[in-house]
Amino acid sequence: LAEAAAFFERFGTPAVSRECLRLLAGTPALPADLRRHGVTPREGEIFALLGQGITGTRELAAHLVISPRTVEKHVEALCRKLGVRTRSQLAALAARAAQTGQVQATT
Repeated sequence: LAEAAAFFERFGTPAVSRECLRLLAGTPALPADLRRHGVTPREGEIFALLGQGITGTRELAAHLVISPRTVEKHVEALCRKLGVRTRSQLAALAARAAQTGQVQATT
C-alpha cells in the first residue's frame, strides 16, 4: 500500500494516495462524530479538506477528482446534516473540528 500511495501521488491522484495511506494505517474512514450525523465517506473527505482551509469549489473538485457541481451537492448535504446554514459556517465548523478532533454540529 505504501508503494501504491507513492504511485498515485506521482500520478496526480492525491485522494487515492490518501486512501492507500489510510488503509495502511488502519484508521477508520470516517470519524464517529460525522457517522452519527449520517455523513458519507465522500462528504467526510470534503469536510476534512474544508478543515484544512481548502474552501473553493473548483479547488475541492480538483483535490477529489470530481465535478464542481458534485462538490456543491456534497456541501449542501453537509450543511443540512450538520445543521449549518452557510458554507462559511460549515468551513468554520470543519476548521474547529480539525483543531479539536470533535465535530460540534448544531443538530
